[in-house]
Amino acid sequence: MRLFFALPLPERPRGALAAAAKALCACGADAKWVRPEAMHLTLAFLGEVPPARLDALRRSGGAAASDCPPFRLALRGLGAFPSWERPRVLWAGLSSGADECRRLEAALRRALLAEGFKLEDRPFEPHVTLARLRAPRAAKALAEAAAPWGAPELWPEAERAEAFELVESRLRPEGPDYQTAARFPLGFS
Repeated sequence: MRLFFALPLPERPRGALAAAAKALCACGADAKWVRPEAMHLTLAFLGEVPPARLDALRRSGGAAASDCPPFRLALRGLGAFPSWERPRVLWAGLSSGADECRRLEAALRRALLAEGFKLEDRPFEPHVTLARLRAPRAAKALAEAAAPWGAPELWPEAERAEAFELVESRLRPEGPDYQTAARFPLGFS
């Protein structure tokens, strides 16, 4: 099973991101855009995991959830990894809830490592992926088109994040299909 832990996005922020993505499609970037219903904030990517390890993942998720109360989540402007000059990933950041996401990711990381899971070693930066760019073509046009989306008034107000999920990703030609394998309400064991 190809699995990851993610914070699902409420409808209003997802709608704002879909509007931004739709506006940016016209800039000519060679990109694979994330479908609005698939937008999420990844907390931990696990990759291929045998079904026999699901109980350990559920224990890890439950332990992390009990350590972190619900919090407010709001979007801010757009960015690119590794940079606007060489964009590979177009993303939206958080104006509120970033510190809480970092605490949740850290709690989840501790629980997963205690269960023997191997995780990426790079620093966690809370973000929502909007597109993966296939080539740097139109990088300048993309950066220019994204600039207006940095204005705070373009994003909806903060929404309450109340749970995160263990998600199975099934790869398909039209894009990944995500199925929730487990849900973890924040602040509950």
